[in-house]
Amino acid sequence: MTAPEWAMLLALSVLWGGSFFFTGIAVRELPPFTIVALRVGLAALMLLVTLRLLGLHLPRERRAWAAFFGMGLLNNVIPLCLIVWGQTHIASGLAAILNATTPLSPLRSRMR
Repeated sequence: MTAPEWAMLLALSVLWGGSFFFTGIAVRELPPFTIVALRVGLAALMLLVTLRLLGLHLPRERRAWAAFFGMGLLNNVIPLCLIVWGQTHIASGLAAILNATTPLSPLRSRMR
């Protein structure tokens, strides 16, 4: 791997690992669903700003929005709710390690 690729990998690991660390701190003061709502809402706002900066617009078709809703619910909201709720019971480091083992799960390999 080249130096820029290593730098991107390091940045990605800091961002992903940091999210578990900060979630571990946040669950001491806020309910899990509040944390998820803030995290998903902030991400949506950032994506909307990025679209505007790129001069792109959101689709207006109902079918596209139904697909966005389904994907957002299944790929973001439900997993984040479960992870954040789980972090109320286990340490953030353990949550990060368990999340990192996802590609090793047998169910995942059967889906390919």
